[in-house]
Amino acid sequence: MKYTKEFLCRLDEKMEMIPLYFDQMFKSVMMKNSEVFKRFLIDTLRLNIDYDKSEINFLNNEFPKEISKERGKVIDIHVRIDNKFTIDCEMNYYYDEEVMAKSSVYMDKFRGSFIEVNEAYKDIFDYDFYQLNLNKSSKMYPNGENVIVSYNLTTDAIFPDHKKVVLKNLDYYSSLYYNMGRNLSFDQLFMVALLSKNFTELDSVLSRILNDEERDRFLESVINMSNDSFSLHAWQKEKLDKWEKWHRDKRLDEKENKLDEKENALDEKENKLDEKENALDEKENKLDEKKNALDEKENKLDEKKNALDEKEILLNEKENQINEKESQINEKESQINEKESQINEKEVKLKQEKIDVVKRLIEKKLSFDEISYIVGISVNDIRTIVKKNKL
Repeated sequence: MKYTKEFLCRLDEKMEMIPLYFDQMFKSVMMKNSEVFKRFLIDTLRLNIDYDKSEINFLNNEFPKEISKERGKVIDIHVRIDNKFTIDCEMNYYYDEEVMAKSSVYMDKFRGSFIEVNEAYKDIFDYDFYQLNLNKSSKMYPNGENVIVSYNLTTDAIFPDHKKVVLKNLDYYSSLYYNMGRNLSFDQLFMVALLSKNFTELDSVLSRILNDEERDRFLESVINMSNDSFSLHAWQKEKLDKWEKWHRDKRLDEKENKLDEKENALDEKENKLDEKENALDEKENKLDEKKNALDEKENKLDEKKNALDEKEILLNEKENQINEKESQINEKESQINEKESQINEKEVKLKQEKIDVVKRLIEKKLSFDEISYIVGISVNDIRTIVKKNKL
């Protein structure tokens, strides 16, 4: 059947395309489009063989089904090309340290599964073993791909054990294609197609790498699988599980962000309290002139500050201590201000008494020199007093 763009657009309105990175979809479509899959494997693994003259065989010796339930993994595809290259192709939703460790174990099991009874282990080196990890996303190697081989630490050389793990980050190639407008190779565009969200998008990418017959066959296998009730149910369940996990992770992230905000607010409050504490120390130093005592108190406050960094619960206690200290200093300041006011009043009183004495002496007709001698103020000050008070 020839699939036109108009037909695919209408199809997208009627039904949802199960993504190619879904395990059952991926394996089914690859097996039904073996020649396209073979070309992809040869290109992306850089195998030195001819497309047209090589043959691909899907192998039946899969691991037990429970392996597909491992965290982040789906069912593997095992193939052999030209009885030389044996490949374990697996799709991961994400790739992290845990998946990497499990993949290493699977690689050894995969190789061991090809040893027949009474067969020498040296015969395993007649094959080149590849483990191809197609990862929807990965933070461990964001720049497209990574290759893992055995390494001899003594000789600083790659160990010739005929096995290689190749990692591919599908999100990276999708970003190159959609966001940067890069011209990609066949295998890179094939990985972009694996992340297609609908039939129209899949057709757009496949049209760039497949002929019409290959494209229609590929689309037909995807459409048929998307119509399969069992596969659709499995995909919907997986989506629900992912949705629940996403919301659970989101709630945890939001809680973590709130805790971070609270921690930042407490740090800011602590900094302000420290500034206030330093200001109070400086004020106390000026008022009391007891530097040694203040240094000792400051050391104690610094110890409390370090304790505050480790134990948030002590923050309120420290703040109360500082407020109490501030209250004491304010009380002391009030006392000093009161004392200063009393001194000022006394000065005013003494001044008035001098004026009264000068006034009485003037009334007794004493000269300014005599008054200056008696009162103990200068003649100019006496003249100023007489002028201001109109004596």
